[in-house]
Amino acid sequence: MNDAELIAKVERLEREVAALRRELFPSAGDQPGVEVGAGVRIDPRVRLHAGDGARIVLGDEVKLYRGCEVFGPAVLGAGTFVNRDVYMKPGVTTGVRVAIGPFTRFLTEGHEIGFRASRAGKKTTKPIVVEDGAWIGGDVTVLGGVTIGAGSVVASGSLVNRDVPRDAIVAGVPARVVRVIGGATTGRPDGASTGGAPSGRGGDEPVGGAAAPAAPARGTRGRWFGGARRSP
Repeated sequence: MNDAELIAKVERLEREVAALRRELFPSAGDQPGVEVGAGVRIDPRVRLHAGDGARIVLGDEVKLYRGCEVFGPAVLGAGTFVNRDVYMKPGVTTGVRVAIGPFTRFLTEGHEIGFRASRAGKKTTKPIVVEDGAWIGGDVTVLGGVTIGAGSVVASGSLVNRDVPRDAIVAGVPARVVRVIGGATTGRPDGASTGGAPSGRGGDEPVGGAAAPAAPARGTRGRWFGGARRSP
């Protein structure tokens, strides 16, 4: 086989791979502004909103289950698992091996409190960062400007309106630290129990929600008034 034949064969294989990619991942395919790594799995019912200046980058082995909606710019690190119906507004970045439970919302956009005639004032956008290995349970709301630390766990149903420390379990509305866990890389660190560990296998059962190991302090809900400022 001469050089010309080899080049023609490579070009033909590239076209076949591109066609197969479009068939397997119709929600991403050749969509402008979307960068897809190796081994990425995207359900056809996922919606990706990307464009000039609003790129979406999906690292190797990222999984997006049905009903997810992601607005660029966004970066999902390698091995990140996103369960069904997760909603991400622009400016979300995750590290590697992050697990996100179903029906969780990342709300980077909000409004300042305006005048009485229109309390939803000037629009604001604050990015959200989820560091390596964090586990966010189901039905969690994360507000803009928050960093969720590496190795941390956010219990199901929590509202996160402030930074979460590394290796901490947080729970409640708003979320508070209820436990600090070890930094072990294998096994169950320090005997912590957080509901089933997310495996990323099967249908919608992984990352269903971290169980809150303790209730937040009584009376915290009534004292909190951060949501109106950050999200209408």
